[in-house]
Amino acid sequence: SWVDPGRCVGCGQCVDACPVEVPDAFNAGLSLRKAIYLPVPHAMPNPYVIDAIACTRCAACVDCCPTGAITLPADARSAFRILVVDDEMVVRDSLKAWLEDEGFDVTMAESGSQALEMVADGDYHLMLSDIKMPGIDGIGVLEKIKELLPETEVIMITGHGDLDLAVKSLQNEAADFITKPIDINVLEAAIKKADERISISRRVKTYMDDLEDLIRKKDQKLNESEQLITVGQTIAGMSHAIKSIAGGLKGSSFILEQGIELGNPQYLKSGWEMVKGNIDKITKLSLDLLNYAKTARLSFQTVDPNDPAVQVIDLLSPLANEAE
Repeated sequence: SWVDPGRCVGCGQCVDACPVEVPDAFNAGLSLRKAIYLPVPHAMPNPYVIDAIACTRCAACVDCCPTGAITLPADARSAFRILVVDDEMVVRDSLKAWLEDEGFDVTMAESGSQALEMVADGDYHLMLSDIKMPGIDGIGVLEKIKELLPETEVIMITGHGDLDLAVKSLQNEAADFITKPIDINVLEAAIKKADERISISRRVKTYMDDLEDLIRKKDQKLNESEQLITVGQTIAGMSHAIKSIAGGLKGSSFILEQGIELGNPQYLKSGWEMVKGNIDKITKLSLDLLNYAKTARLSFQTVDPNDPAVQVIDLLSPLANEAE
């Protein structure tokens, strides 16, 4: 990460200094954001992240950061690995030439089976794959990639008559699809979208890991108390809630993407309502976690201060009678 979450204080000075503005996928592209931004607004903790595709490396954010939390690599795009999969050599070569001119690390595969072999030997951030290929087609490659490397984003390349296959690819978690002949501007926008999905996925994973770590630490402390059974039930309930929220966010993001692609305002509205519903669930879960973290309160009751003395007398009276 270019922003150290341990040093970022969330002051926002970097956002004010950044000169780059791009459409914000979190708001379905209806508003703009900077190249350095908060991936999930209002989440806690929530350090800033940098869009590696949109960032121009001007270093304005580095200069103004009061804690030195931001470090820009000399050439971030060279570390962004892309695998191009197409059985047509002309398409492969043209994509490789353009992507390398843009500074990306590009590898090519001429078939789905070759692509899977290459993926087994190394991780890729993004794969560009034709849908119709001999042997293992693009959908088959997509399904296998998501099984082996779920964090790798995939952009499908389709013909004008392959809309059904394109929709099927989105249902199988493709980041986007583009049509032949390839428009470079459309491809660039699709790559930016895929990179943003990668950033959000990493942040969500970090939040989940932090949440699991918090629950694990609390569980270890409560293992020594009589509340172990209650704690186990609480953790199970939280795990179920987290899984439900993750599933809801996944579904709502798909509907939003469909609304954007199809220009359908009803899809956008439905998807946004689902997102808001899941944000409410996250808020409630956060409050439950705060209550979970509180120490137990002392319980007070009225007692007779003479009771201990009476108990001592009752205990010692038989011994005193025997001594007499």
